[in-house]
Amino acid sequence: MIDFTIQNQKLDQVAGLLRRDGIDMWMTLGAETSMKPEPALDFILGLDMTWLSAFILTAKNERIAIVGRFDAENVRLMGGYNEVIAYDEDFFPPLLQVLKRLNPASIALNYSEHDVSADGLSHGTWLSLKKGLARTPYAERFVSSEGLVRSLRGQKTPAEVERIRTAAQTTEEIVNKIGQSIKIGMNEEDLYAMVQGLMSKRGLTPSWDPCPNISVGAASVAGHTLPDA
Repeated sequence: MIDFTIQNQKLDQVAGLLRRDGIDMWMTLGAETSMKPEPALDFILGLDMTWLSAFILTAKNERIAIVGRFDAENVRLMGGYNEVIAYDEDFFPPLLQVLKRLNPASIALNYSEHDVSADGLSHGTWLSLKKGLARTPYAERFVSSEGLVRSLRGQKTPAEVERIRTAAQTTEEIVNKIGQSIKIGMNEEDLYAMVQGLMSKRGLTPSWDPCPNISVGAASVAGHTLPDA
C-alpha cells in the first residue's frame, strides 16, 4: 500500500501559499509521467499518470484532478482531491468547464527559467494547452509557479521532518561503520562497494548515481564521478 501522508500534508500547505502570493490557482499538467516526470507531482500526487492530466489547486483550497478514465481510481484512492473528473477522449472540455466555473484571475504553471524543480511543463504540452485554450481569456493569465514550488519544497511537513531525521541518523550509522572498517590500502572502489553493501543491507537506494561520491588522495577527480581503482 502506497503511503500518501507527505502528499496529503503538502496539499494542505498549498492554499495558504497561493493566498500569500496573490495567485488564484496552481495547475500542474503531466502525461506519461514515468517517461517524462513532472517534479511537482512527487509532492502533490505521488502517482504516475498515463493520459494528459491536470491537478488544480486554488487559494480557496479547492482540489480538482482531471485525469484519464483509467487513472481516475488511483487518484480517488490517494485521497487528496475532493473532485476527480475522468475523461475518455478529449482533455480540454472538462478543463474548460473547470476554468469557467472557477474563473481564476491568475494561474500558476510549472515553467521557470531559473528553477528546474518548477520547470516540468514540456514544450509540447504548452503548445497543446495554448491550442486548447485558444479564444479564451485563460491563456493570458498564466504566471510561473517558481516561487510557489520553491516554498512548497522548502516548507517541510511533519512527515518530511521525520524522514529527514531518519535519513540523517542512518547516514551517521553508515559513516561510523565505514570509520570502523576502513583499512590502509583500500581504494575508492573498495569504499564505494562497502557503502553500497551497507545501504543494501538496510534496503536503501541512493538519491543519485554514483552514490556516494568518494575521493581518495590529491589526484582523485572531485565531483559526481565513478570511483577509481
